[in-house]
Amino acid sequence: MSIHLSTPFCPRCSRENKISLLSGDAFGSVTLDMKCTNGHKLEMYLSIPKFALLFENGLSAFNDSYYFEAFTCFYSALESFREEFVAVHSYFELNKSIEESVKFAHSLAYSERIIGAFNLAYYSYFNEIVPKSGAKYLSTNDVTLRNGIFHAGKIPTSSEVFKIGERIYKFISLTYLTYVIKSERAVFPMPRIARFEAQKQNQWAQSVTSSEEEYRSIYGLGHPKYGIYNMITGIPLNTHWNNEVAESDIPNFNDALKQNRKYTKDTFFIHKDHTDL
Repeated sequence: MSIHLSTPFCPRCSRENKISLLSGDAFGSVTLDMKCTNGHKLEMYLSIPKFALLFENGLSAFNDSYYFEAFTCFYSALESFREEFVAVHSYFELNKSIEESVKFAHSLAYSERIIGAFNLAYYSYFNEIVPKSGAKYLSTNDVTLRNGIFHAGKIPTSSEVFKIGERIYKFISLTYLTYVIKSERAVFPMPRIARFEAQKQNQWAQSVTSSEEEYRSIYGLGHPKYGIYNMITGIPLNTHWNNEVAESDIPNFNDALKQNRKYTKDTFFIHKDHTDL
């Protein structure tokens, strides 16, 4: 699967007071090769986790009435989130390196193994099994619908996709925001996944630069070859909470759809051809 991304901002063109469109395809890695309409080529680090990109593409597909593609993206975002959670657990609790943690989580491959590893990691942190009711709950009906769509060719209705998208949105958002660095719970805790992603990004920036000045230029949009592709997403990734986050504290799914429509129109564009999903 690839997702085409573009933005009306090329760091090199901006320094030359030129206007251009920077675009490229995301294939699931942390970076994407992008090229602007004036011929500049850059390797850009995607600032959001894969699960957030998949979910955002699902919002775009839903807003365009591509309900099958939207469902696929939402459910893929859920599985990607579980994989990310397992990697972060391995990093913080098992003291594995970033590379080892990502490799282990990715090696699980099958949904059943990912779910099993996620449930164990979830229990290890929250001291409870994944809830069977409330906002952090995905019913067996959701699994039945998923199997019907993925394996029997069922075409979902807009209502079915909205409901599953809403439940997955709440599940990911609440789990993400309450999975925090425990020593920071008393003030404004940073979600563990956010810390993990920041360290991955920092590690990448260090790997492609050879000096402190060059490293800073990546974040200052002054590097001729590398940069950070910043995205806004419907999932509240940059919000810091205390450890008592309630469903009422997060934006609702309609807000996420509305933000996607505005952001896609004004700032960046997620490819409208979803046939390769």
